[in-house]
Amino acid sequence: MTAFTKTKVITLLSAAVAFILIDSIRPEPAERKNSSAVTGVVTSVTKGRSDDIVVMLDGIRGVHYIRKGIERGFNVDSLASRLLNKKVTVYYAKPHLLSRLSPVTDTRQITELKAGNQVLFSELP
Repeated sequence: MTAFTKTKVITLLSAAVAFILIDSIRPEPAERKNSSAVTGVVTSVTKGRSDDIVVMLDGIRGVHYIRKGIERGFNVDSLASRLLNKKVTVYYAKPHLLSRLSPVTDTRQITELKAGNQVLFSELP
């Protein structure tokens, strides 16, 4: 094999591996069948980066956030006063298989947030 051919093969294989890795770390589409749920008591509600709203749950490892929550019309202070020390159910997009190996595995995008039977936020169809 010539050096040029080896370079082409290595480039194509590298591109294929990169595509597979990138595709495998993105979350599933926001659908109920692709969501997992956790229930816990809210310990904090804060503003995160990029206008996200971060919700921390007592005894639940990780960070749960509403993507662009402030842009969607939520107010951090009013949401905090409504949720602090209340039991909620958070649905989040399940990660792909390789996403579980990522250092940000414990960062989960909220697809639905419920307090009791009341849905406070949902992007599920």
